[in-house]
Amino acid sequence: MGCNQEVARNNNGQSLSGRNIKVLVGVILNITGRAKDSAVFLLYCGLLAALFYSVTVESGSRNTDYLLTYAGSLLVSYLLFSRLLGLRGGSSSGASKPAAGSRLTGISDRLANGLLTGCVIFIVLHFSYLGHVPVLAGIASNDYFDIMRIRQSVFFEAPAVFRYLPNIILKSLLPFLLLYYCVTGRRRAFLVALGIGTFYGVALMNKMFVVILYAPLILYLLFSRRFLFAAGMALIPVAALALLVFVQNPQVRPEFWTPRDKATASGKPLIVEAPTIAEAIAARKKTQSSSYPLVQFVETIYLRIFVVPGQVVAVWFSNIPSRLPFANGCGYRFVAAIRGCEFQFYPSLVHDIENPILVREGVRGTMTAASFMEDYANFGYRGLVLSGALFAFLLAFIARMFSGDWRWALILNFIPIAMMIELPLSTVLLTGGWAVTLLLYLIFRDRLKTAGETKEA
Repeated sequence: MGCNQEVARNNNGQSLSGRNIKVLVGVILNITGRAKDSAVFLLYCGLLAALFYSVTVESGSRNTDYLLTYAGSLLVSYLLFSRLLGLRGGSSSGASKPAAGSRLTGISDRLANGLLTGCVIFIVLHFSYLGHVPVLAGIASNDYFDIMRIRQSVFFEAPAVFRYLPNIILKSLLPFLLLYYCVTGRRRAFLVALGIGTFYGVALMNKMFVVILYAPLILYLLFSRRFLFAAGMALIPVAALALLVFVQNPQVRPEFWTPRDKATASGKPLIVEAPTIAEAIAARKKTQSSSYPLVQFVETIYLRIFVVPGQVVAVWFSNIPSRLPFANGCGYRFVAAIRGCEFQFYPSLVHDIENPILVREGVRGTMTAASFMEDYANFGYRGLVLSGALFAFLLAFIARMFSGDWRWALILNFIPIAMMIELPLSTVLLTGGWAVTLLLYLIFRDRLKTAGETKEA
């Protein structure tokens, strides 16, 4: 009897051990298999890690608890929502449906042409409203503040339709149409969309526009191993960025364009705030030789992408709640309207605190921070937990939508995810065009996949 009990115990122990090993192997396989489904989530985690590093470099470890609170909420919530939405690693649901034939092709192409025509009509109306092309006015000016006012007038003083639709057109519609025409092989329409988008993005003097316009197309070309074509397309936004950097900063222009003694700031020597982000950037630029504008251009782009977002987050943490109290919901426009409280627009409030000289010069602006900072500004730690949970749900939903189709998931979501590092979720979804891009993907998905598979074959 005792021997039988011992054998039973041993068998039970081996059974439990075997079960534990199976569970561990299952978890590993699940994580590995889900990597493709969770490509967008993993991309965001990588960008978030870079942002956290930048914040830590700027402010030390005093904001670590805030950052870890958000990261923990994001991770736990994503694992939960992924399970609830039924994500399964290794699925092949991204395989395209059978082609619907020429009828599908005709409908999709006509719809794409209609969208491009609508964009052209709006662009003409926009320039008619402005009465000029902003970038040309900037090229003609040698005054730093005057150029900033030209940029400001494009959006800050415009009615809602001319504030929001340009963002949707340049961040969603035109990038998607460029991608669509390239994938479907419609060369003439592609060149038309390319010229219109490049001109419009540069004309509005916004560096983000010229980057976002080409990003999905370049990613698609890289995934398709069309490296020469991708390199050629990449040269266009690089040249556009160089032009805009020099247009907006007369003090770093080549000497033949604007001599150093002609570059002004409202008739005064160029000045910077103290202590502000502008001061940090200016200090870095002083180490560069003014004889090499290309070096200053590269430095400016590096700072804008890898340094400034972390500095802005640190600035928000330093001002909230010490100078700006938590809004308790009034930092959301729709909540403020429901509660009847005054809307607290933190990007503008933080900007005005950090840049009093610019404000006195009549240059208004915003200092937007990573998406979770808006929720922190409203509710502190609770806001960070809420922000992580809400964004995790969206990421799990997107993973479900693109399940198994990780290339298209990255192509269409890379830029919106990158924008989350310095913009609120509501802004990226709505005026940033992310929701429109996801809708366009659902509408054109079969046509894109059919055309893509035909090229690969």
